[in-house]
Amino acid sequence: NQFLIGDGDASTTVLEVPDLTGGINFDAVKAVLGYDTFSVDLFAAKISEGFNSFVEDKDDVDLFGVNAAFKLGDKGASVIEAYTFVQMDKSVISGLEPKANKLYVPGLRLSTNLLDGIALSLEGAYQFGDGDPIVGADKSEISAYGLQGMASFSIPLIEDMKPVLSLGYTYLSGDDDTLDNKDKNFNVLYQNQNVGRIFHSFGFDSTNMRIASAALELIPLQDITTKLSVYNLSSSQKEDLADGSKVGNEYDLDMSYAYTEDVKFGISAGLFVPGDAFAEDLQKHQTQLISSVSVLF
Repeated sequence: NQFLIGDGDASTTVLEVPDLTGGINFDAVKAVLGYDTFSVDLFAAKISEGFNSFVEDKDDVDLFGVNAAFKLGDKGASVIEAYTFVQMDKSVISGLEPKANKLYVPGLRLSTNLLDGIALSLEGAYQFGDGDPIVGADKSEISAYGLQGMASFSIPLIEDMKPVLSLGYTYLSGDDDTLDNKDKNFNVLYQNQNVGRIFHSFGFDSTNMRIASAALELIPLQDITTKLSVYNLSSSQKEDLADGSKVGNEYDLDMSYAYTEDVKFGISAGLFVPGDAFAEDLQKHQTQLISSVSVLF
């Protein structure tokens, strides 16, 4: 479900018009060992190629990972995945000397089908390592965690419209003391999950967040797909300068029309209602309307 590794849409790696970009690309090598009941994926990726001429190739960002998936062989087709990611970030330069920030991310994920048409997944990850330098110390100590639960239900009513209800809850830890040398902000790395189109376009890092979501998707007419999504966003830890922890609510409506197999038209409308985590003069409703055409070659 791309909670940590995707195309980076949910991270500030995509700096320009993040709601319109297709994310980022990785240069990577991957090896897969696959059997009937389990598989192991290993990869090494070059996230960013530094251009500091003083340190040559010592200012890059590299990502390494291993993911092992085990099929339990039960009626629910349950799968348990265990993974570890390691990011070496040398892009923070102190003088002319690169100092690598080392982030280690072990995690577990369970997915299963409880009943026909009901799918569940649970995922948790812990992070530790060295973070950006802070006042009075060369490094900050990372200790953060993220949890996510997701469920989807195929509604048996009006089966010809194929309605699917999706529910989700995500907890990303935040820092409760910005003056110590502990960094408790969870790093979503290169996540590719929608947390609301308008909120995502603000360019905020998806950390220190509690996200509750619900979506209903159906096909009212042939070749037309409609999806209504609702997001409730709040801070895990209240920001120092914020009046409260309620980030806001977002309501998105997406519609697409498959004109042919290769041509699709789309329209997306959104409303974001800011909460008390924003200053009072910024608590104004934000709206967005986007039309799109996609062509496959």
